[in-house]
Amino acid sequence: MCSTPRPKRTIKGSAKTTGSGAILSGLSAQKRAAFVQCANQADDRRQEIKQQALKQQSAAQAQQRRKQKHLSLVNNNTLKNNRKSWRYWLVDASIKEIIFALFFIKAH
Repeated sequence: MCSTPRPKRTIKGSAKTTGSGAILSGLSAQKRAAFVQCANQADDRRQEIKQQALKQQSAAQAQQRRKQKHLSLVNNNTLKNNRKSWRYWLVDASIKEIIFALFFIKAH
């Protein structure tokens, strides 16, 4: 009447547990060393993949921040430039502002 499910198969062999210690204790020293080396290499690969994913994620975030900053600068400049009268552009505008307005701001 216990609610804990029982395994349907019995484990054959000297080790009755399925823990990694029982599996490794049944191996020879050479096979154990080879297994450990293979496991360490797999762990190193997982760490490298994780590092690459973090680098790609940070690069994507940096690129997104640059895009947002550029868009906000363009949006701010277009708002400022829309408020300025034609007299400003003839008399007071700097060369940098004129070049920026001519080449980088889209006309509506």
